[in-house]
Amino acid sequence: MFLTGFHSKKTGARLTNFFDVSPLLSQQGFYLKLSYLLLQAVDMVLTMHAVNSGAMELNPVMRSLISSPFQMVTVKLVVPLIIVLLVPGKWLLPAILFLVCVAAWNLKELFMLF
Repeated sequence: MFLTGFHSKKTGARLTNFFDVSPLLSQQGFYLKLSYLLLQAVDMVLTMHAVNSGAMELNPVMRSLISSPFQMVTVKLVVPLIIVLLVPGKWLLPAILFLVCVAAWNLKELFMLF
């Protein structure tokens, strides 16, 4: 019952649980969530490449995590994965647009280094 959900006796509505992945499978929500996760990964890779090439991380929180790959992956991939599981895809649109700008900034900085 915990993993499959149950019906409410009062309203007859189907109540879902934390492990219900059906909202993830809607086409639009799936692509928005996938875009968010991929942009997080792109940001992490570009940031690591830029820092290894001599650039400085501007975000003070991420600057403190760069020395530990485990913490960096946790913050840049695991936390966004949890967000994707908890938030509807359309709510990620502002974050997706922001991450596109961040990736463009990172690319600009990388091109200026070479």
